[in-house]
Amino acid sequence: MFKFDEIRNSFNDIPHDENLAVEICKVLRPKISEDIPEFIADLIVKLDAKAENRPTAKELFQLIKEWYKENKNNGSEIHSQMKVYEEIRRNKLKNVSKENESEKTRIHSQAIYTSRFLSFNDFP
Repeated sequence: MFKFDEIRNSFNDIPHDENLAVEICKVLRPKISEDIPEFIADLIVKLDAKAENRPTAKELFQLIKEWYKENKNNGSEIHSQMKVYEEIRRNKLKNVSKENESEKTRIHSQAIYTSRFLSFNDFP
């Protein structure tokens, strides 16, 4: 199963403040992990900051429906990508305690992972 926990660590080394919110609205996107399946990475790239460039809900539904159908086929490209991804995830989980210790030192003190109100003067 694909997990989105990589997103949580995307901006862990910078303050989660008004400047980050503005940059995300303009163009800043998290780095796509190299172990993310290609079909998911392609979708992430399509989720553009400008609404007119993004796929519609109907297009997303159709795409995900096709992925689901294709993934049921053991010989499909999507199924192969998911198998590789699952193996990478298993290996990462084996080393999670070591990674957690080193991760703690890289999290910015103002990287806050809870919802809160930010006040803006010039929000794009």
